[in-house]
Amino acid sequence: MDPAILDPDIEPTPLQVQLAVLEQIENAIQNELLEHAQENRPVNAVAWIARNLIELAVWTQHCVESPTNARKFFNDCARDAAELLKMPDSFSKDPNFSFKATRAELLQEAKEKGVHDLDEQFQATRDAAKAIGKREEFIWMNKLLSKFAHPTSLWIMTPHEEREPFRDMFAEGGRSNGQDALKTIALFRESMLTTK
Repeated sequence: MDPAILDPDIEPTPLQVQLAVLEQIENAIQNELLEHAQENRPVNAVAWIARNLIELAVWTQHCVESPTNARKFFNDCARDAAELLKMPDSFSKDPNFSFKATRAELLQEAKEKGVHDLDEQFQATRDAAKAIGKREEFIWMNKLLSKFAHPTSLWIMTPHEEREPFRDMFAEGGRSNGQDALKTIALFRESMLTTK
C-alpha cells in the first residue's frame, strides 16, 4: 500500500486512496479464496466465506465507481473502530482502561484534526449494493448464505446429508464473485495506467 495513505503529514490524492482501498479489498478477496480452496470445509464455513466474497464483490464495484466511494470506505475503518469503543467498560480486563473515555479522546482528537463525522454510522453493505444497482440480488444472496453460515434453526434442524448439496453451490457462487471482483480491480488498474 502507498505509504502516503497512512502518513498524517501527507494528504493523499483521491486516486491514491482509491488504489489503496482496492489493494486491501483485493488482499481480502485472495485470502477468502484461499480459505475456499481448502477441502472438507463444513457447509456453514463455505456459506460464511461465500457470503464474505459477495460482500467484497459489492465493495469492489462500489469503490471502483468513484474515488469518493473509496474514500468513504477508507474512512469507515475509523468509524468501525469508534463503534467498537462503545462497548461497556466491564468488557475490559484492565480496571484502569475505559472504552468510553478512550472513545471520547478519539472523537476529540478527530475533531481537532478537522474530522467531524467520525461518530456517524458506517455505510452498510446493503446500501453500497443499492448504490451499484444490486440491492435485491445482494439481500437475497446474503439472506440465503446467512441461513447456513449462522447457527439458525434451519441450519441446526436440517440433517447433514440434506445440507451437503449446498456446499458446491455456495463454493461456486463465492468463487465466481471473488474472481469477478479480482478482474474488476485488474481492469480498473489497467485503465488507470492507460490514462496516465
